[in-house]
Amino acid sequence: MPTLKTCLILSTLGIALTGCGGGDSDFASGGGKGGSCSNAFNPASNVIISLSSFELSDPADLEHTLFRDFIRGIQPNPDISVDSKSEAIVASVMKETAPFNGGKITDSNQSNFTSVRNPADLINNQIGTNEIDNFNQGRRYISDCIDASTAAEYSNSANGVGIRFDEAPAGTPVNSYNYALLRWVYAPQGSNKIQKVVQYVGTADDFLDGIILAEQYDPTNFSSVGFNTPDRASVSFTGGNDTERLGFDQDLISDQQDSWTRSSDMKFEFASESVDCARVVVKYTTMIAEVYTSSDIASDADGYCGSKELPDYSYSTARVPSRQ
Repeated sequence: MPTLKTCLILSTLGIALTGCGGGDSDFASGGGKGGSCSNAFNPASNVIISLSSFELSDPADLEHTLFRDFIRGIQPNPDISVDSKSEAIVASVMKETAPFNGGKITDSNQSNFTSVRNPADLINNQIGTNEIDNFNQGRRYISDCIDASTAAEYSNSANGVGIRFDEAPAGTPVNSYNYALLRWVYAPQGSNKIQKVVQYVGTADDFLDGIILAEQYDPTNFSSVGFNTPDRASVSFTGGNDTERLGFDQDLISDQQDSWTRSSDMKFEFASESVDCARVVVKYTTMIAEVYTSSDIASDADGYCGSKELPDYSYSTARVPSRQ
């Protein structure tokens, strides 16, 4: 079920999520037809696909993964002397992110993940590479309705249909990702934005309890094919029976900054400190990373890492051309 924190994240993007408050070729292709726009039409149908691997390792695929810009953005500025503290922060961020995004590096000298494995990046990849007919139909439908200035929705939940990805390296499924929700909504008379929400629900055997990803798009830039870059995005990971949490927020238009927040019911080491909350904010325009940490502070108190106004540490960061 969505947590209160997750519902608040979605609310900041103007997204309503029910509960806030809470194969075979026939399945894969679906019965809906993208095309003519009607606000009473929802083309979502059952989607069951089989993949040889859930891992994304191709460089072109990795460019569109959630933390790609952020990991680049926290790298120390190569034009000035680098201190051990900033290097330790980068190492800690990557270490603490990896259990949630399944990130790996093949060499200790590499400055970004060389592969990732998680439900959010995987479904975004399947959407962006146009691999699933029903998702393609959904985006064509939304695009047609943008042209017609007509409200539209694609939602598997509203239609009572499922989305399941099976990992079957030898033809027999060994793992599955079940998505409770994939939803696109276009509201021309309201926000005049496209909202996308993905909800993944883990199993009892998973470290990941769930993921909710929310993205907002400008209709003038929304495409029915390829990868769409959102204006804003928020993702909330929970794991370990809701004892471990990772939140990530991106503003890709106005502020050009990303905020990464790791919190836990238990202490963890972050840049040689014992903490239960760490937040790193990258400001791409000014090339600054601000670091906030706390330990044994209530989440609604001013001293909590997610609430602090003044950073505990900051440093100059590398330039990320795509965000400046």
